[in-house]
Amino acid sequence: MIGSIAAIERGLVVVPQVFGAVLFVNRRKRKQRLVVWHLVLVIPFLFINAAILYFAESQSQAFTRWGLLLGFSGYIVGMGCIISVWLDWIAHLFKTSIRGTVMGLAFFALSFASTGGSLLAGWILETLPGNRSFLLLYLGAGIVAIISILIHWLIDDPAESADDSVNQLAAIDVWQSFRLSLKDVNFRQYLFGRILAAPGFSIVPFIAVFYQSLSGGALNDATIVASGAAMTFGTALANLLLGRMGDTYGHRIGIIAGTAFQVLALVIMLMSTGAMSCIMAYFCIGITGSSAFISHNNMMFETCTHDNRSAHIAVGNLLVYLPLLVIPVLAGTVAKTWGLRTLFALSLISSIISVAWFILLVKEPRRIHAFSSE
Repeated sequence: MIGSIAAIERGLVVVPQVFGAVLFVNRRKRKQRLVVWHLVLVIPFLFINAAILYFAESQSQAFTRWGLLLGFSGYIVGMGCIISVWLDWIAHLFKTSIRGTVMGLAFFALSFASTGGSLLAGWILETLPGNRSFLLLYLGAGIVAIISILIHWLIDDPAESADDSVNQLAAIDVWQSFRLSLKDVNFRQYLFGRILAAPGFSIVPFIAVFYQSLSGGALNDATIVASGAAMTFGTALANLLLGRMGDTYGHRIGIIAGTAFQVLALVIMLMSTGAMSCIMAYFCIGITGSSAFISHNNMMFETCTHDNRSAHIAVGNLLVYLPLLVIPVLAGTVAKTWGLRTLFALSLISSIISVAWFILLVKEPRRIHAFSSE
């Protein structure tokens, strides 16, 4: 079930993107529809899981476990349907020359707040007994999510004042855009490099399992959750640096850096144990997470050679993250059969190959394509 969490989080968020690219074809009404989608088909799952936990004592443990997993799945699928459209909407608000910096600043604030959230969650888990702590966390997450998404309604979107005929795309255009995207050789090379990196990134849920074990230092739950703040801190710091660095030198360098820190995280877990090892591993994987968002999404924006960027993002993410429906489950099988260190060693080999692939075979898209400044 631990392996399936990563498969859901990294896989099911991607598969529905193809449908989102077809559903949200009217760009003038896109912002309003995205906000309503969150309020109706994403955020309610947080409250559903809170309700499952509230009644957990009167239900079987199996019902609670599977109920929470299905609620989490619904939450992720709801986000997956709109994520490519959401990213395209963000991209069209800012010029290419500052887009990475703006995204870096925004997600720096998000990650920095999440660092405090991780520390608070660790304290709540240590203080409140049983399911009450998770019930409180789900309720808090739902309330914060509602406030956050409503603030987006205030953002000025230039597309809202444009004519419908300019902003409307036919569904057939979306499928044609998929084909055009995949004709680009450098885009295909980039996608394959990201697939090579996938096994290394799939070990995130197993970090906690490793440090809970005797071989990892037998750390308690509260210590591991608090150490997880290092991951959000690493993500926050990297968001600032990779966003600005990408605007200046191109976002390929951020992808290489993020994959290199993935290699370092795996080396740390193979070579050390204890609380400091846990903090450093989470910190490194946090930088990788920043690269997988800031650098990856800007690479997706800039490798698009046609005018349907949401379709380009959807097909690219589908091919990159589709293996993550299977890899985490296979990782769980490897860990159970041969141990976590074997899993980390295999992930390390794949990650090293990925770094070399990006350096040798993937070109900076700004050097081979002309982009509109939007």
